[in-house]
Amino acid sequence: MQHLTDKQLETYFLSRQEMTKDELRFLETHTTACVSCCERFEQLRAFYSELETELHASPTEQEKELAEQIFSKQFSTQHLLEEPKTQVNVFQGYAEVIEPKHSFLFRLREFVFEHPVQFSGSMSFAFGLFAYLYFFVAPKQFDTNPTYARAKNEFLVAYNKDGQELWRKHIGIGYDLEKFLANNSSYDYNNFLVTTDIDNDGGNEVLANFGWMESSPLKNTILCFESNGNKKWKYEVHRNMVLGNETFADDYRIDLFIVKDFDKNGKTEIIAKALHNSYYACALFRLDANEGILLNEYWHSGHLQALKSMDLDNDGKEEILFGGANNGLNQAVIGVLNPNTMNGHSPATPPYIPQNQEWGTELYYILIPRTDIQSVAIQKRNTINQIKFYSNGIETIVMESLKDGDIPVHFHFDFQLNCTKVTDTDWFVVKHRQLEKEGKLTKKLNAEYWDELRQNVLFWNGKTFVKEATKNQFSRTDED
Repeated sequence: MQHLTDKQLETYFLSRQEMTKDELRFLETHTTACVSCCERFEQLRAFYSELETELHASPTEQEKELAEQIFSKQFSTQHLLEEPKTQVNVFQGYAEVIEPKHSFLFRLREFVFEHPVQFSGSMSFAFGLFAYLYFFVAPKQFDTNPTYARAKNEFLVAYNKDGQELWRKHIGIGYDLEKFLANNSSYDYNNFLVTTDIDNDGGNEVLANFGWMESSPLKNTILCFESNGNKKWKYEVHRNMVLGNETFADDYRIDLFIVKDFDKNGKTEIIAKALHNSYYACALFRLDANEGILLNEYWHSGHLQALKSMDLDNDGKEEILFGGANNGLNQAVIGVLNPNTMNGHSPATPPYIPQNQEWGTELYYILIPRTDIQSVAIQKRNTINQIKFYSNGIETIVMESLKDGDIPVHFHFDFQLNCTKVTDTDWFVVKHRQLEKEGKLTKKLNAEYWDELRQNVLFWNGKTFVKEATKNQFSRTDED
């Protein structure tokens, strides 16, 4: 019979929540049948039981003095920088697992087993020595400030600048951004996980949203963790909205956010996008990043897919750009908001106007015309799914949905939001020519075709849509 290793056995005491039911059943069955492993298992049980007791007791002055003497002669701090162990807490419906890199359990276990002579006497002395080393030596050698975080294999994990794990939180099944991003190339980690110092105390916080997991109980939530892994705040979207005569259930998911000091005043803020699950109500929220409180919100009558920020007018303050579709107007849209003054609702026809909301204060709100492919499309409207910035302007990727896939075309704008040109894609050209041959389309793809689309871009002036690049007359600046 093959015996279990110490690592397998101590996993039962230190990381039991990470073991599957089959692994637990195997370990418990094996230690019952194998005398040798059973004896070792009981030794470890006694060890960790005594450790739990000793960790709550302060070392004596004699133990500290002996610890200092031994450390100065023969102790290597290499043992202080090994793999983490786990502590489990329950936090409002989900398990959080904190794995400090400089763990009591691993360092003491390794040193005791590798240096049995030094610890053949008083176990209390061993704990006193370790407590001394832990509190007065190890922290000086270890960077505890999170530099980045990852979402992988059900866990949110924070790392320092050297790639060493600091702590982790168990989020649940499906929490794996690497797998999600492999199939969603238009997103990146910063859409869902951000590590930054939001309160200017020198330590980085970790912020996470979970709406990309549509079935997660946290889908309507942003969580902020302090540098040590403690929860700083939690924000949830709850709204019972009425648009026209239709009432929408409180069922939202936050699927994108931007975390920045948008106006460079030293205060970090969050712009988050919340979609109604399955229906068209959508909102952009602005939060105080330090406290997690709502500052203002903007409601849109149609789902938004793209969310970006950029200083368009070189005034040192970044604007918010969004892209998606307007359900009432049945067209793709791109909009620009001042984060500090974004309020109200988007342009909409009466059945799609949110109750108890004023008309919006967008800087710009732009309608993108449909191509002639709309005649065979399976969706009533086109939509913007990406916004890209270049040195000379902005590119939006607009999709028409067909049975065999989405067909993109590109609308380009300068930084004053003039539409400068419309360009094709290989997918669009191939599909259009196929539909021409089938007699379903009559227009030809030439310079006039693309310029006609450019000229049919429309701008909301606060009362109606016009063809000139125009600001919303009801937009507000920070001083208004």
